[in-house]
Amino acid sequence: MKLRSNFMLLASSTLFGSFSFVQCEEENVSFSLFNHSKEPVYKNSFDEKMCRDMANEKESKCVTQPDVMEKICKKSCMDKIPYYSTANVDEDEVFELEATSWNGKKIIFDQFDGFVTAVINLPLVCDGSETEVIQDFHKLTRLLPSSLQYLIFPFVSEENSCDNMAFAKQIINDHKNIHVTKPTKVNGEETAALFYYLKDAVGRKEIDERKGTVFFVSPAGNRIDMLEDKTVAKFKRYANENLKSWEL
Repeated sequence: MKLRSNFMLLASSTLFGSFSFVQCEEENVSFSLFNHSKEPVYKNSFDEKMCRDMANEKESKCVTQPDVMEKICKKSCMDKIPYYSTANVDEDEVFELEATSWNGKKIIFDQFDGFVTAVINLPLVCDGSETEVIQDFHKLTRLLPSSLQYLIFPFVSEENSCDNMAFAKQIINDHKNIHVTKPTKVNGEETAALFYYLKDAVGRKEIDERKGTVFFVSPAGNRIDMLEDKTVAKFKRYANENLKSWEL
């Protein structure tokens, strides 16, 4: 295994659906990169240290005495709620997965051996809104560790279908670390095999096409995480708690 301090981000066009820094009315927007809603601010009404200790016990009080903890240590208990799904997988299966680039070249996942790989789906759009999508994508890259590679899976539907070559060139924009696949679907029989595998690994039959999905694959290819909560704060937290420990 080639262990490197690089991170690979695979993005599927549907990803842009869930993330966005742009504030707008939901009914006017089909996709967004980040969750729009602000993360609620929770507080503890009891001693901070005691709340943390009770929440972090082997048998957390947040689980054994949820009613009491809800009243006195809500912040500490909210911090215990998982914000991403995780699954251990067979690395040999992962590294055998393939995709096709926008210009017809084969992409074998084995080339990402040793990289942290983020797999994201983004909407394939060319109605003017692609500028927002691209801007949000680059904002996301600034939240994550700097040594990233990107593989974008353009997501297509009846509502968003256009010239993939033009979209790919705008996303790549001379950046050698950004790669774009041919258009795909995120649900149904035509779902790209790689994306289908990731969904299945974390127990997802289908995903909401109006929202973006982000997967992270470990450098060894033996663990897949899918972010459930895609607020800016959660991306920063995930990067600190997981990606930094994977950076070798």
